[in-house]
Amino acid sequence: LLSDILILERANGWSFDRVGWGRIGDETLHAIAGVRTFTDRILGRAPAYCRAQSSHLATHLLAGMEQAVTGEAVQGHDVPVDARIAACFGHDTGVQSLGGLLNIEWQSKSFFPNQTPPAGAIVFEVHRDVSSGDHFVRLFFIVPTMDQMVNATPMSLHYPPSRTPIGFPRSRGRGTSM
Repeated sequence: LLSDILILERANGWSFDRVGWGRIGDETLHAIAGVRTFTDRILGRAPAYCRAQSSHLATHLLAGMEQAVTGEAVQGHDVPVDARIAACFGHDTGVQSLGGLLNIEWQSKSFFPNQTPPAGAIVFEVHRDVSSGDHFVRLFFIVPTMDQMVNATPMSLHYPPSRTPIGFPRSRGRGTSM
C-alpha cells in the first residue's frame, strides 16, 4: 500500500521534502496512516480472515507457553524445552490478524490504535508467581517511536522502544461476560 511506502520513507529518516516526492507533511502522513489503520480494522481483523491467517501461529505460541510452564516438550514444537526466549517474525498483517484472533488491542506512542508500524511486535511473557507458584502471562506491544525510527536511535535501556501493556479480553462462554 502507498501508505506503507510513505511511512517507511519517513521511518528511514527521510525529511519531508523527500517523503512522497516532497508532497507529504507530518499532518498528511498522520492522516494517511489513520486511513490504513481503519482499513486494517475492517479487513485485517475480520474473524474468518484472522482464523485463517493466525491460527497456526497461535498454536505455536500456545505450545511454547505450555512448554515454559510444564517443562515438558510439546510434540511438533521445535523450540527446545529449556529455551528462555522464542521469537516468531512476520509481517504487519500477521501481527494485525493475531491481534484480531485474540481480540486484543494496543495504543502506542505516536501511532493510531492497533497500528502495526515497522518493527512492531506483540510480546508474550510467561511468569511464575514466587509465592503461589502459579504461572501467568503478560502481554504487550513493543515498537520504536517514529522519532526513534527517523533518527535511527539505537534501542537500549536508556532509549527503550515504546512498550504498551495489553489487557486480555474477557472470554465469552467461560462464565464471564463482556
